[in-house]
Amino acid sequence: LDYAFNASGGRIPYPPAYSWFSQHLSSNTWSFRDSNLEADFPTSAQMGELNYMREGGKVPVQGVISITPALIQQMLTITGPIAIPEYHETVTSQNLIDRIHYHQLGPGREGNDTPSSDGHSSVRKHFTELLAEHFMARVHQLSSSALPAFLSAMMSALHTKDIQIYLNASKAEDLLRNLHLASIIATPVADNLFVVDTNIAATKANPFITSTLNDQVTIDAKGNAVHDTTLRYDWATTGIIYGSYVYRDYVRVYMPPGALVSQQSGWQPNGTSTAYGRTVLAGSFTLIWRQTVKVHLVWMVPHAASRDGQGWHYQYQLQRQAGVLWNVHLQVTLPSCAIVKKTLGGLTSHNNKPATLDQTLNEDLLVGVDFTC
Repeated sequence: LDYAFNASGGRIPYPPAYSWFSQHLSSNTWSFRDSNLEADFPTSAQMGELNYMREGGKVPVQGVISITPALIQQMLTITGPIAIPEYHETVTSQNLIDRIHYHQLGPGREGNDTPSSDGHSSVRKHFTELLAEHFMARVHQLSSSALPAFLSAMMSALHTKDIQIYLNASKAEDLLRNLHLASIIATPVADNLFVVDTNIAATKANPFITSTLNDQVTIDAKGNAVHDTTLRYDWATTGIIYGSYVYRDYVRVYMPPGALVSQQSGWQPNGTSTAYGRTVLAGSFTLIWRQTVKVHLVWMVPHAASRDGQGWHYQYQLQRQAGVLWNVHLQVTLPSCAIVKKTLGGLTSHNNKPATLDQTLNEDLLVGVDFTC
């Protein structure tokens, strides 16, 4: 769609909110492939549908489904390897991403962005299209004994956002929202954090970058939460990246409305705004192989902890961006007078010492602690 539309002289202006993207890419036209610039999936889905029609799409759609490679890798452990006889290739969960990149971008690249002979894709992406055909054929051949594992993987993927669904029918979309499966940017509790990374470099370096979130939260006597947060990005491993060896990341950090940022370092600040009922702090940085970048933020959420007749209650939600795995190290320090009554979501506290959590953020996570003082 994109190349044919551009070749015919078509142009879609970028919305003003995405000037950061167009400037970095030196692009004067928006496209279907770059329509997913929001981590709020219903918004990105609607933009995708809009650009699809603008660029000449003719098939009426009922919604949008987005998947990450992780879902297909898991499915391949159920279906087994998929043969692509047209390319004399066999795809497994281990080589899935590598073979797609090889035929689309690497020395195995078979052509360009003109339509393939069957009209189902471009020549360059024909391998991926054939892989999808053979994969779906194998799924239809699954035995009844394999279906429970298949359905379980699908349900799990909805929670991890490795599959995201948007439906145009409002009642159906409302059902997804009510089940907390709509992949929206939400404000469910008083304190929350959502880090959204956007690769604005022509590179496939993401799988080789390790992301670590270290958040030291201190609750004061008034219930205010002071966060000392470090976002660490390590490009320690190597591999074929099919593009630039300079990784550029435009980061948006979604915080509660009213959050006060007192310090920021380690990136080029790009201002503060509001979106989806959240305060949004933006910044960008570059990273090369064997380098580490640390983005340091100090911010405060007034009255993040509330008090009633039972004592104090503090909850904190970390949202996950689809396709990104953060190693989370969280510590919540309470006032010196605090006596911990209960913890939530994996936080642990012993002898009223700071509550801690160390885990991979593979889905949205709600943690909390109840205490008296």
